[in-house]
Amino acid sequence: MHAPSGASLHSPRFGNCAAQRLHSLQCPPLVPTCQRAGGAGVSPTKPAEYITMDRASSAGFTLIELLISIAIIAILSAVAFPSYTDHVRRGHAAVAAAALASWRVGLEQYYQDHRRYGANGACGGATPSSREFSYRCETPADGQGFLATATGDGTRGMGDFIYSIDHAGQRRTLGLPAGWGATPRDCWVGSRSGAC
Repeated sequence: MHAPSGASLHSPRFGNCAAQRLHSLQCPPLVPTCQRAGGAGVSPTKPAEYITMDRASSAGFTLIELLISIAIIAILSAVAFPSYTDHVRRGHAAVAAAALASWRVGLEQYYQDHRRYGANGACGGATPSSREFSYRCETPADGQGFLATATGDGTRGMGDFIYSIDHAGQRRTLGLPAGWGATPRDCWVGSRSGAC
């Protein structure tokens, strides 16, 4: 860049960097601006002073940071969700077991009053109810025994759970979901480990 004869290298027409460009190849790149040295805007008809522009630091996330965050969330979800589901199932199974135990007490009281557990194949007394399990009780024709069962509702995440109790107090697990152990068991299985 050559200044016209008689022009100052530091004039507003050529900018502060013009003299440096003549003497050094290390001068920062030229960026046109609509600012004078005094800071006021200039009209597009007048030459603007050339200044350097620093790169602004970004205030958002980079793509790699976002991907790492998503990966961490996915790993935590993969570990936490099955654990949470098992916790919920254990809670519902415990509620069903408690309902069967209470039901048996009620049937024994019914037997003390009527000398039988029920009539016409159905048990006497009130039947428990819950959203996660359906309850059923059967008696032989003479009403001298019963078999009460609690069957899990698959739409509530309790499919394949089946617990029972009879007039002798025998508790049995007749069905469990995959990964909870083999059935039948002569106890009420309450966890994935197979513990009763």
